[in-house]
Amino acid sequence: MRILASPTAGGARTEDGRTPGRPAPCGNGHGGHVAAGDGEGFPVVALGIANVGKSTTLSAFAGDRSVFAARDVPRATRSLAVHRAGPLLLVDTPGLDADAQDTRLALGACAGAGIVLFCHSLRMGELRPREIEALRAYAGSSELFRRTCFVLTHADDLADDTIARTVSEVIADQLRSVFRVPFVAPGAPYAVLPDGAPPPRRLKMVANDRYWRAQALNGPAGRALAEMSGVPALRRLLLQIAERRAGRTERRQVHP
Repeated sequence: MRILASPTAGGARTEDGRTPGRPAPCGNGHGGHVAAGDGEGFPVVALGIANVGKSTTLSAFAGDRSVFAARDVPRATRSLAVHRAGPLLLVDTPGLDADAQDTRLALGACAGAGIVLFCHSLRMGELRPREIEALRAYAGSSELFRRTCFVLTHADDLADDTIARTVSEVIADQLRSVFRVPFVAPGAPYAVLPDGAPPPRRLKMVANDRYWRAQALNGPAGRALAEMSGVPALRRLLLQIAERRAGRTERRQVHP
């Protein structure tokens, strides 16, 4: 049975044309590669089909909603786009469902990523066949899977939290069947696992519109609303991972 989310009115806002602070495009459409540890920052690559919130999530990490183009039309992102945000090198990719060339470009960017954010929009309901097809390719690379964080977007586009929880649990089951490891929906308790079982992977959830509404508020109310969006927590996680990886690189350089 296919579960479909019931979105409220609204959607991603459109940013037309280039504006100051726009990311630099890279890649020629025939393949993409972002090198981790090249001194340009810790690469965070957003991956997913079209219109799942890749661009808006990266813009939230950058603190500027106009950094990455976001439009509710297919192929708003046609090439790799890169923006430096502190120690993070944010990389936006074309949708996996656009065409074979865009898919190669997007997947090629993952090879050198420090972290891949595999994004799925909750307003689309459960994972779609094209997403599952891409994830099955992931199953063949334990290293890529280890470096992937699974992010559910558009949490504030659903009618209520009950729908978000229901859809998230279905998606966790879908991922569990693909990777044969336990996944846990956001906010769900961890189950007791038998000895030797792989640790569960918790899905992340973000509500980007809620995050931007919080930026217009001052004081504790704004900070509380921002935390409810999930964006600051995910950004802190990425910064912690980048710091740990940088520490390991420095130790290897000191002690070859």
